[in-house]
Amino acid sequence: MISQETINQIRDKADILEVIGENVSLKRQGRNYVGLCPFHQEKTPSFHVRVDDNYYHCFGCGASGNIISYVMEVKGVSFPEAVEELASRFGIEVKREGEYLKDRNFAGRNKIYSLNMLAYRYFREQLKKAPDEVIDYYRKRRLGREAVNTFRLGFAPDSWEGLVSYMRSLDVSDDLMVQAGLARRRDDGRLYDYFRGRIIFPIWLDKRRIAGFGGRIIPVLFDADKLERLPKYLNSSETAAYSKSNILYGLPQALSSIRQTQSAYIVEGYMDVIALWQVGIKNVVATCGTALTEKHVKRLSTLVRSVTVLFDGDRAGREAAGKSFVSFRNSGLDAKAVFLPAGLDPDDLAASQGAQTETFLNSLERHSLLDCLIDNYLMSFNVTDVKELGAATKGKLCESIAAELGDVTNSIERDELIKRAAFRLLVDPKDFKSLIGKLGVVNKSEFAQVESEEEQAGEINGVVSVLDLPRVDRELLRSAMVLKDSLPERILSDSELLRGIHGSTRLFIEGLYQVMDSSSSDSQKKECLLELLAEFGESWIRLWKEAYQMASDPEVDFERAFRECTRSIKKMLAREDITRIDAQIRDCESEEEKKRLVEEKVALTCKMQAI
Repeated sequence: MISQETINQIRDKADILEVIGENVSLKRQGRNYVGLCPFHQEKTPSFHVRVDDNYYHCFGCGASGNIISYVMEVKGVSFPEAVEELASRFGIEVKREGEYLKDRNFAGRNKIYSLNMLAYRYFREQLKKAPDEVIDYYRKRRLGREAVNTFRLGFAPDSWEGLVSYMRSLDVSDDLMVQAGLARRRDDGRLYDYFRGRIIFPIWLDKRRIAGFGGRIIPVLFDADKLERLPKYLNSSETAAYSKSNILYGLPQALSSIRQTQSAYIVEGYMDVIALWQVGIKNVVATCGTALTEKHVKRLSTLVRSVTVLFDGDRAGREAAGKSFVSFRNSGLDAKAVFLPAGLDPDDLAASQGAQTETFLNSLERHSLLDCLIDNYLMSFNVTDVKELGAATKGKLCESIAAELGDVTNSIERDELIKRAAFRLLVDPKDFKSLIGKLGVVNKSEFAQVESEEEQAGEINGVVSVLDLPRVDRELLRSAMVLKDSLPERILSDSELLRGIHGSTRLFIEGLYQVMDSSSSDSQKKECLLELLAEFGESWIRLWKEAYQMASDPEVDFERAFRECTRSIKKMLAREDITRIDAQIRDCESEEEKKRLVEEKVALTCKMQAI
């Protein structure tokens, strides 16, 4: 977990004006700076930055916070990711507390970012002097100059040691090149370029960092026999910086449109993103050569309200749509599947429809992911209609769907899904809901029981006893402990909520998120949870046990409790901000500044009443 000392250093040393100035044109106004708000569309500047307080506030939409919350909101990243990025940028050492996750390679990740930027410069330079047949191929693939520059595409020549030689000239070691996935080692120990004869797609995390690369073969550079043996697409191997199950291609380029529309399209490949972007669909991202995962969905869940996933219309595409139900479950997103006409991918569609592509997509039927899931199960029984099933098979089908819906934590959402499933399966909704209860899949966890051996005091500096936390923090922690698969991520992605919780609460939730977000086995996660609780101390262990005792009561709704805690904390923050502004108004000598402060107070009062 990131120490409070590191967080304090970032708030004190990181330049909020420099960070916000990257996206917002700011003008000085008295002691403050103003500009157009990056979080909503406006013509008159209402976004204020107070450098002395390291604080921003928009009078138009109510957005407010510090430098960490700004990075979280603008880039759609979690609290730990925002802290790491700012620490790296401003030369601040990230100090950590707790050793229950020892495999996190933060230093290695920053090294790979640096190497990837060097590789990117090489690929861009090679594109500038690429032969005519390569430039012709870019044109054939309809890669216009604006798209090439926006997505900052490159070119890897068909050379075995072009990049390797370039890196060596910059004193980059062979081991680092291999570690970054930029080169491979032959049996005799010699290195060769991983990407050769390909369009290069840098996978940007933001304007400064590249996680990895994708490469599309350029057929004109190879003879027919060799072309058959080469994969059409290559992706960077998994590294400390690049995990394809967690990264969405095109997200930095799509962020502005995503914020404006509060929606996103998800496609499969790099060319699909660029093709749709070129015909005006800017809010589009892609998975990087892998199936859609819960981590991809979590990345979007803090940025949008709705998602449309484009699938092929064949059986494989429909199966992928059904499987994606689990990825979107408990995400808080309204997700729909669209199946493209046979033989067409988004790239082809954009080529044939041009500026009418989005109109064409909107004309296609939207399918709920639950319907796709049910259709998947029906296909596994080799039928298309539930009426074709016998009683016993239909019972098995209902049990399978009930097990999936029982894991939905929001009771209202679960009830709506139950109604739809009952309609599709031709059963009574009450009977179907009863089946979920009998299966016992709601709010159950194999980690519910925590051994009571760890009765020592907490080992992390500055962590207080649970009894010393505000009541609302204890309620929030109970919810996060029971709904640990989903709530920690949501809490760490809510910059305003993080401002209002105790430091010890944040530390625990960050630790809980790291454990549950890891790729460890269930048994390893259980061990890590025990170590986490032991490091926080006896009172935290008691709170965990208490939370799971409450979870056995069907009347207890932890999702609702979480929402109530969130409202309570945000109202408290608004009241504190109003009190602070009142003090500034009393001490203010400038009438213009006093007028601005009064306007801010009114805006905060309205915001508090709306919570």
